[in-house]
Amino acid sequence: MQWLGVVDEELAERLSRSCEETELGCDFDTAVRNLRQDYEIDEISGDEARVRLVVGDLVAPSPAIMLLPYDLVPFGSQFHAIVLLGFRPDSSTGREQAVFMDPVTGTEEVCSSNLFMIRWNLAGELALVVCA
Repeated sequence: MQWLGVVDEELAERLSRSCEETELGCDFDTAVRNLRQDYEIDEISGDEARVRLVVGDLVAPSPAIMLLPYDLVPFGSQFHAIVLLGFRPDSSTGREQAVFMDPVTGTEEVCSSNLFMIRWNLAGELALVVCA
């Protein structure tokens, strides 16, 4: 929501409640169902090229909500949602990296774009874009 310019604390609290957020995050299906009530959601399934176009659009890039497998011991699910922000070259190697926000760590993360796409494939290749 911050990406869309929404930084209203009251809205953040309402979204947290409606998504049934806990200290481990939100239930993905519940969160998506509730987001669909207030926002248009563009669903991208199995189309890496389209995901790259959406998050890499030079005029109006949009982050994508995606599922990835947990790296650590799962918290009741084998997948968790992240927000893909885009792709960029690694400053030291020049290799492409995926840049994403991970609610499990609470930080912006980077990893090889090839590894990221393999992990996305393992989680079912679903990306959701909240349309402004």
